[in-house]
Amino acid sequence: MQIIKRLWGARIFVFLWAITIAPPSQVGNSTSVPRRIELTETDLFSGEPWTSTQVEVKRLHLGMQWPAVSTTAKEQGLRLKELGVPGLDKACSGKGWCEVLDARSVIIGVSVFFGERHEITKLSIDRPYSVGIDERVASAEVIRQFKGRTLLLFTQYSKMLRLQLFGEPSRIAAGAGFTTFDYPRRGVALTLQGCAGKPLEDPCSEIQIDFVNP
Repeated sequence: MQIIKRLWGARIFVFLWAITIAPPSQVGNSTSVPRRIELTETDLFSGEPWTSTQVEVKRLHLGMQWPAVSTTAKEQGLRLKELGVPGLDKACSGKGWCEVLDARSVIIGVSVFFGERHEITKLSIDRPYSVGIDERVASAEVIRQFKGRTLLLFTQYSKMLRLQLFGEPSRIAAGAGFTTFDYPRRGVALTLQGCAGKPLEDPCSEIQIDFVNP
């Protein structure tokens, strides 16, 4: 799925605008801050309706500026490197695609795309093919820390589960070996890259979920 990211990264220009979400008791209060949902602590589908602006993974979220991203990663024993040529380990500088690595320099399945102002404009969670995955890589996967139906979405994926959690997509886009289901109201795009000889929405497929501004 890294190929998809490089292709998209060259074409995506997302312009963010200020978004505030106020609880019913504070309607009209423009200073409200979105309620963050950290996926390693809370099931995304366990509570009230949400949008991508509320989602956090390892305390990283949309709109976060590069200096804060770097500091937050270091505080958790993580680091970011540029997503580019395989085998080339170049430190992230807050531009384009960067992926998150753990203390052993193993990817954890989280990537971010930085916009023109060095802010996160896309937050991506990736689960590789479930067949033949290296245990060292598997043990570092951030999805192992997810809860409830958020965890099931990555570990026991099915078309029925996708429809239960997201409903019918606004658009389905097919590319070279992958298919993307778009849910723009929530700011979510779910991309599948199928296993050889298996149906597209088979549990073994590689899954990538991108959070962008709705």
